[in-house]
Amino acid sequence: MQLKLRYNEHSKRPLAGAFLQGASPAGWFRELDTWKVDLNGLRCYVLPQGIHDDSGSGLFVIFGTQQPPAALVRYPYGRMTDKLYLPVQADLWPVTGADELKALLLWDIQVFHPNIGLVGFESKDEVKLTDFVHLSAPRPSDWSFAHPGLTPAPVLQQIGLKVEDEPESVMEAIKEDVGSKSLDQIPSADPDETALQKYGKQATNWLAQLGLYMLLLLALIGKIIFAPLSWFFSGAFPRSGSSGGLLHKIEQWVGQKLADIEKQRDTELKRLMDLFDKNSDEALQYAIPLSSPYLNRGSAPQSGKLTRRQTQFNLRNLGGGRRVDGWDLSNYNAQLRARYIKTANEAVEQGNFKRAAYIHAHLLGDFYTAANVLQQGKMYREAAALYRDHLKNERMAAECLEKGGLLEEAIPIYLQLNNLEKAGDLYLMIGREEKAEACYREKVTEFRQAKDYQKAAVLTLDKLKQKKEAESLLLEGWADTGQPEACLSAYLELRHDDEHGQLAQEVRQVYAQHVPRLKKTSFLTVLAEMNRRYPEAQLNETSLGIAYEIIHQQVESGDTSGLKMMSSFLPEDRLLNADTNRFIQHRLQLPPVYTKPDYIQLRNNTNWYAIMTYHDQLMAIGQQQGDLHYFRGNWEGKQTYQYLFKVGYNDSPLALLADPALSDQVLIVGEKISTHTNQQLGAYSYFEREAVLQTLDFLPEAALGCCLNVENGVSVLHFTIHGLQLSHFNRTGALLRTIDIGMMDERVNPGQNGFDPSAMVWRKGHFYYAKGEILLRISPEGQTEALSIGAQILKSTVTGPHTALKIALLTTEGSVLVTPTLKGIGVASGFFGQDIEGQDIRLMTDNRLVVAGGKRAGVFDISKENPTPEGLIDTENTIIAIVAIPKRHHCAFLEYDGRVSVYRLGDV
Repeated sequence: MQLKLRYNEHSKRPLAGAFLQGASPAGWFRELDTWKVDLNGLRCYVLPQGIHDDSGSGLFVIFGTQQPPAALVRYPYGRMTDKLYLPVQADLWPVTGADELKALLLWDIQVFHPNIGLVGFESKDEVKLTDFVHLSAPRPSDWSFAHPGLTPAPVLQQIGLKVEDEPESVMEAIKEDVGSKSLDQIPSADPDETALQKYGKQATNWLAQLGLYMLLLLALIGKIIFAPLSWFFSGAFPRSGSSGGLLHKIEQWVGQKLADIEKQRDTELKRLMDLFDKNSDEALQYAIPLSSPYLNRGSAPQSGKLTRRQTQFNLRNLGGGRRVDGWDLSNYNAQLRARYIKTANEAVEQGNFKRAAYIHAHLLGDFYTAANVLQQGKMYREAAALYRDHLKNERMAAECLEKGGLLEEAIPIYLQLNNLEKAGDLYLMIGREEKAEACYREKVTEFRQAKDYQKAAVLTLDKLKQKKEAESLLLEGWADTGQPEACLSAYLELRHDDEHGQLAQEVRQVYAQHVPRLKKTSFLTVLAEMNRRYPEAQLNETSLGIAYEIIHQQVESGDTSGLKMMSSFLPEDRLLNADTNRFIQHRLQLPPVYTKPDYIQLRNNTNWYAIMTYHDQLMAIGQQQGDLHYFRGNWEGKQTYQYLFKVGYNDSPLALLADPALSDQVLIVGEKISTHTNQQLGAYSYFEREAVLQTLDFLPEAALGCCLNVENGVSVLHFTIHGLQLSHFNRTGALLRTIDIGMMDERVNPGQNGFDPSAMVWRKGHFYYAKGEILLRISPEGQTEALSIGAQILKSTVTGPHTALKIALLTTEGSVLVTPTLKGIGVASGFFGQDIEGQDIRLMTDNRLVVAGGKRAGVFDISKENPTPEGLIDTENTIIAIVAIPKRHHCAFLEYDGRVSVYRLGDV
């Protein structure tokens, strides 16, 4: 068998050495000087050209306690064992066991070079860098005449590109690229009409329109002047039987002429529609903005008073506003919008992203889609301007600038968002190591203050390259209660890389010095996982001995938590699980424990305001002194805590959103989230299912509700100046498609509804949205049904995706059930539960419904046609939320003091 190197870009072997290419010591010293490390701590060996040529090809350096920044090492090497060094992105192939590899390594040091091959060194082959430095004899010169010489030129810090146009100027250039013409310049329907006739007609129209307005003004002045005289002489002269006199006739005549002008506008709009069907490129030159701050486009002739249609919901004045000669497009708005969107989609297909962005931003006022299109066209600076100035999304603006290579502009935004790690990464990319280290250090301090030692250790190891410091942080995390198992597991991983086969000795040392009585079961959990990862004989023997000792002590005191894990240390014994269960049930005489209810106490120094279940796991988020913390636990009492990011004291509480039957995502949802989080929640002995914890930080403006969908993405219902829209995103936030919802029901007024992440859900092929006094059912194509409830909806809950669909609504008049069918949606019950001032409602898996408010909850049986009350539950503290647990005939409540109280419903 011949061992080879195989490239592996995902290899995470820590930096341990480097290869300096070239046979010149002067070149070696130049590269060593850039590292800024103590040269006395380096071990050096000269690599030959090959097996038949022992002349030097380069210098191999093994690092000591100090390591240079990884970005400065051209050919980095990692240590696979204590004797073998490989490139950091390479593995041995075929895979070799530890014992077999140990037998193959014959020298004190082996270096596997991709071209040279395997080179072995004895300890005596080490060279001293001082051997390459030879000082010439001093010359008998008189230095009294020496002068300091010229001041050296300053060190080059940065090379940048000059930006020719600001984003605003570029957007104006996009407008000019399309062109702007008046509607009167649309090609006439009469092909025989000459240019002289056309412009003569325009001049006549303008003069006629001016004359009409002068007549209308004179009529109004006449009314004002003659009104007092008419009142004064009303008794002296008899009233005329005419219809108002000359002034009134003039007013009627002017009104008729203005109506004729409106007909002319209607004709021009029809011509515009026809032109879009024939030549969309030319039609864009006459296009009228439907909603945009750039309303100097498509100006109409000076033809009387032009009005602009008002809507009930003004999207925070997103389009801005100027005094313009607007058009009433009530009959053409939807048709023009459809043609604009079609033209924009065609422009994207043709690669004309500027034109598509112009249509979305200037004609439709849809800055979100415009920014998305600009990103597709790699116009990152323009996209960043839209995100920053119009959408107020600083994070997306910073990401666009980063993608465009504008790192100097992105760094201040990341610092403003407190994304210190990203700012440090960008500082490192532009060669500012000191500022990068300052950012990393500040972030490590933030993690330590939040007691998230695992993140602090990862940052210290990966970015600061301080392994010993990272190990100390992980031991601090093991001593804490937040994530002890994860911290100890990471610590042993680091020690395994250092000790190279001596992990058993490290395990014994940790057990002797860092494992108190209350952490022995957690220690066994980590030990079992390390045994599974590293099936080494010495480690297995040590782990089994420690397991015997701990389990013996626990069983004597009546604790069986460790005994249940015995099979993890003896996996070949298939009967061990059955034997231990039988021993626990029949041999141990454990005293009964009575608890009614059962309690799971969360950290009481945190304001927990959102909680949910994910399969067999319990998850919650809460705020502690401006920090957002995440809780993950199980129903047996296992708890882990994690710091996420900083939140404002006055910010609205965030929510958790998950639907395990549709996706493995657990979303942190809020209207304005500037911090991006996306991390894998692993599965291990306490948690059988893994999940992805992610912030939903790509919500469009004026969002009403959101939910996970069947495509493993996110759907958002939001309101625009054009009405309701349903936008679908993939799990990374990329916009897939947007659907206009034809909402003709006057009972629906989404403009009065704020954002509520719990108001929307996907079930049985439809989206359901409950808010105001209306329950909406929306098909994937955008068709909508509305059910009037007759009371203000406070909360909603639905059954799971694999059971018969029922919807329970908590309203100001009580609770009500709704049963959707293929034919439609209808109310299935009258109002009930009015005696409970409900604040939350939850459907259980066993045909029960729980309504809670204050310190009281009511349980209802909904298996029959009319819901019937089963009983009441009185809690010790105010109920924050109802928790549907995966155990039948049970429910739980998150109470104000941070406890989760679990009740058996059969006992109420």
